[in-house]
Amino acid sequence: MLVTAIILLIAAAAVFFLSPVVLSFGRWQSRRPSLALNAWLTALIGGLLLSAAAVIALIAGALEVQRGDAGPHVLVPWIAGWAALFAAGIALAVVLSASDDFGRRLRAEAQVLRSRWTDWYVDSPFRIVTVDDDDPSACSLAGRPPEIYLSTGMRRVLSGDECAAIIAHEKAHILRRHNLVLRAAAINSACLPRRLPVSRRFRASVLTLVEMIADDDAVQATSADAVRDALESIGRFSGDSSLRLRSLRLRRIQLGAG
Repeated sequence: MLVTAIILLIAAAAVFFLSPVVLSFGRWQSRRPSLALNAWLTALIGGLLLSAAAVIALIAGALEVQRGDAGPHVLVPWIAGWAALFAAGIALAVVLSASDDFGRRLRAEAQVLRSRWTDWYVDSPFRIVTVDDDDPSACSLAGRPPEIYLSTGMRRVLSGDECAAIIAHEKAHILRRHNLVLRAAAINSACLPRRLPVSRRFRASVLTLVEMIADDDAVQATSADAVRDALESIGRFSGDSSLRLRSLRLRRIQLGAG
């Protein structure tokens, strides 16, 4: 049991530490963002299953030797089993704390947004809300009903077609449950040592992937020109260079398809 558990723990550690490295290395993710995100989610689930199997194996080994004959040779598996249970408890506490922090930030943002409502309409099942803010911004909140927020600055900067593209982008976030993906990414990052460079790159990579996936869905719902123009208009106003990079990505994809 002890050897099996060690092998499972090594495999789980490899998955947890190597999957963020693979996810944040190279440029292939920009061509296949859905594949990259699904690969990370699969690796995350696999790592969790391997970790759970290792803990179960260690605890089972401790219980087995406890029922058997006493002696010095049973001390190591007995200590390892109960140490694994203790470590699992600590890991669970970290996971719950990271999840709670993420949820608390989300609720705070929702409260601020809902205090600035100026107008809204229903696009079933979504509620499209305009908020009083001069900066061009948009976001979405999953719920009942799911809500999409556009600032007055966004509506002023963008044309009607470009606003429709941004709304389609935010709808994609909700339909694909990206809030759960970002929560899982926050938990995964909390479990990685903060000083590791890959920890910072990993958070940025997941955020970029979900934005690119939503861009691609918005292109299908509206048009590539509308999404590109919206990203470039917002980027010029806000100075966010990542928006222009996303626009250039869509242009390269369109040229490649043509």
